[in-house]
Amino acid sequence: MIEACGVRHEIIVSLDPGGNVVVSHEHPPSERVAGTKIVVPTTSATIDWAMCFAIFNPHASLADHGQSEDGDERGFYKPTVNVNGDWRKPLPTDRMSPWWYDRAAMEKLVFARVGASRNGNGGADLAHGTFIRQFDGLASTGKAKAVAAQLPGIERLSDFADQPQRVASLACRRRCSSRRASRRPARSAASPRSTTASGSTCSACSASSFGARRCWMSAAFRG
Repeated sequence: MIEACGVRHEIIVSLDPGGNVVVSHEHPPSERVAGTKIVVPTTSATIDWAMCFAIFNPHASLADHGQSEDGDERGFYKPTVNVNGDWRKPLPTDRMSPWWYDRAAMEKLVFARVGASRNGNGGADLAHGTFIRQFDGLASTGKAKAVAAQLPGIERLSDFADQPQRVASLACRRRCSSRRASRRPARSAASPRSTTASGSTCSACSASSFGARRCWMSAAFRG
């Protein structure tokens, strides 16, 4: 349930006998006009959901009212970043980070795009260089050409259909090229970037909560 702007969104997600996702969405009026309230029913198997949500939403205040085995409340999670400072929430318009994609995730991304172009679902068969420039750190034509040159014979994404094993090389070379680019000094003062700020916040929270020594993000792509 989500309450905001005078509307109460009651959302129920289930599976029908065929395994298809069914979403029921009712939106009666609500008295809440300031802020947003989110209520998510959980089971004992997901008692850490609030902590995980807080790690990736460090700007939000969360209250977990679930009960632990000893009967105590799970706790509260206060904001750990200043939304008026250098941090901002990631946006759909942000460039993708090459580090979000391992081989499996890159294969899903590439072949989802290939399938969309073949099926006439509005997707274009992107040129290899155009696809590469969609990633953070590889937006310039020179960097994109350098990565594309390491995969001769791949002019468009559809070329991977006959050579699917080369997607693994694509993922690796993008990460390596992005790493080299990140080591170079910036030509001008950089604007606040969600990827860097969010990544450092996630690393700090993961270290304190789970003792993690390394932290990285991965994309879960659905075509």
